[in-house]
Amino acid sequence: MKSKLGKIICLVWLLVIYPVCAAAHGDLHSQIAAVTLLIKKDPNNAKLYLKRGELYRQHQDWEEALSDFNRAEKLNPELEEVLYARGRMFFESGQFELAKKELDKFLSSKHTHIEALITRARTLTRLKESQSAIDDFTNAINLSEKPSPDLFVERAKADPSTDNAIKGLDEGIVQLGEIVTLEMFAIELELKRKGWDNALLRIERISKQFPRKEKLLFKRGGILLLADRKVEALTSFQSSLKEIESMPNRLRMLENTVQLEKAVRAEIEKLKANSSDDKKIF
Repeated sequence: MKSKLGKIICLVWLLVIYPVCAAAHGDLHSQIAAVTLLIKKDPNNAKLYLKRGELYRQHQDWEEALSDFNRAEKLNPELEEVLYARGRMFFESGQFELAKKELDKFLSSKHTHIEALITRARTLTRLKESQSAIDDFTNAINLSEKPSPDLFVERAKADPSTDNAIKGLDEGIVQLGEIVTLEMFAIELELKRKGWDNALLRIERISKQFPRKEKLLFKRGGILLLADRKVEALTSFQSSLKEIESMPNRLRMLENTVQLEKAVRAEIEKLKANSSDDKKIF
């Protein structure tokens, strides 16, 4: 039951934290065509090949991108940006060993290039070189004027030590404030090490950022249930249901809310059904 509940909680939590969004892309075909015309007029311009290679990379035309990067390097061996561009292309195409090789070369002289550090950290994560990945993420964070919360999350995911990962997330919270994504991942790590009280404290801290509490109350109930605090879990689930029932119909009929209500009612029914086995619980 706890395993199934955990999956439900995780699904609902993802729906709370990670809304689906679409990224807009420019017309890459027309941009590639425009740069190609410029290359015809100036065929020995390495930077134009680098530019077109970047456009091919964004379009995931890996062979065309590599060809242009190699051409740019041949025309101007001193154009170090080619190493980073090629390394990023190798990373995005899943060629992690090659990506690391290129990024190592680039960063040997460009120690403070934040994006290259991040790309290499992600590459090292895929290669399961955890400590090196953590070091690169840390350097990128320290070099950034205002690092993205995602960097702290990625660093925590790369860290095999749950305790150290949580410590790193808390560093991000101190630096950036009560960021929901940082607290959310910290909560999941707290549950991994059975830090029920710490997880509940984090839920309480972020609750003020949510005008509606039904999802957080469901999450809280799940944590209390995992901690075997059934009376408090039931109260939290019931509070979540009250929040749902108070919603306007247009919100209550949304698919996410319908699924949440089903999950909440199911947990309440399970707890009430099990209460007959232990009269002292309820």
